[in-house]
Amino acid sequence: MEAGEYLKVLFDTSVLIDILKGKKEAVSKVEELKEKSEFYTSSINVYEILRGIMVIKSKSDQKIHMAAMDTLLTSIHILDFDIAASEKSSIIYSELRQKGIKIDEDDYLIAGICISNGIDMLITRDRHFESVTQLKSVRY
Repeated sequence: MEAGEYLKVLFDTSVLIDILKGKKEAVSKVEELKEKSEFYTSSINVYEILRGIMVIKSKSDQKIHMAAMDTLLTSIHILDFDIAASEKSSIIYSELRQKGIKIDEDDYLIAGICISNGIDMLITRDRHFESVTQLKSVRY
């Protein structure tokens, strides 16, 4: 990385949830990276969070969570699942399947988005991405 360049960092769903909850580990990771990074997430990660919000029974709680999510999303770039990501995701799926490794379906898609968009680092709380060798994932 040259002077003046930023790391492209994508937040996985687990990190976004922890940021929304104000969890110390997630907030500390954001603080650590913010000076030298551009922050991203994917449309798949947004879907995963919205899916969780939509099953909340209380409409007023849904509104609170939606407002918090909207605020968070205004401060990061959102990458879409496109043809290039589809191709990368299917390659990852094939390679892992040949090794007998399965990860969540959404994680193939997120990994494909990361790789096709030149993401330098995926930040997560989970081990899901450790099998994807083309992607640098960092757990906190």
